Amino acid sequence: MSRVKFSLLPLAITLHLSWQLIEPEQSIARDLILYNCIWLLALTLIAFAPITFDRVALASMSIAVFLWGIGSLASSFDQFFSPAPRFLLASQLLYTLFYPLMLIAITRFSVGKARLRPTELLDSLIFGLGFTSLISALLMAMIFSDDSLLQSSNYFLIFYSVGDLSLLLVLAMTSITRKVNFNSGLLALGISIFAISDIYYLWLAVNERYTFGSLADSGWLLAIALIAHSTFRRFDETSNLRPIHPALVALSIFITPILL
Repeated sequence: MSRVKFSLLPLAITLHLSWQLIEPEQSIARDLILYNCIWLLALTLIAFAPITFDRVALASMSIAVFLWGIGSLASSFDQFFSPAPRFLLASQLLYTLFYPLMLIAITRFSVGKARLRPTELLDSLIFGLGFTSLISALLMAMIFSDDSLLQSSNYFLIFYSVGDLSLLLVLAMTSITRKVNFNSGLLALGISIFAISDIYYLWLAVNERYTFGSLADSGWLLAIALIAHSTFRRFDETSNLRPIHPALVALSIFITPILL
């Protein structure tokens, strides 16, 4: 039974990608039914994760995937059944909730059932937020012109970019403070592909070249599948925590006021 659960998601992803290569035109069967079935399969896989995983991490990951999936479903309905984007704002808001929930999941994912000490959590927040503020400002300055940055439709694009940078920085922190294992490696790969897909979508949207059912959509699906599969193998609770180097914490403290 476990092998069936493990193989269903890769088979669905392979079918979706193959179908997209053979028939690039939009299809209700592929881009509405199969697409949304894939994130539902991913959600089911997370729900049946071994009990050795931290419950807070699994709950945050499940809610993140669920909200992202509902946003995807709303966007799909807009595309195929609505002449005007009635659910656009709702889907964008649901997409944004993915990032803070995944931040919680990543932070707790590699801990097992141990507790994070308050000093470790504070160091992580200072380190992550400090570097995120700097890199986000540089990224936005490079991507958007002054006029395009003032458009309200771009604010969600900015948030997605900042969210991706935050996730990647927290992943970098966990690799510094904890031993990397198979589960955390799959999670890191999934988050990285998700961030790359977001950046690719950002580039397409800014240049008005995005079309529904494009490669960016497939990238998100693959990322969600990898995130779900990171919970499949039983967690090894032997990993040791290593503190963040004080120099990195001090540097990140000074970045935000300097940037302001």
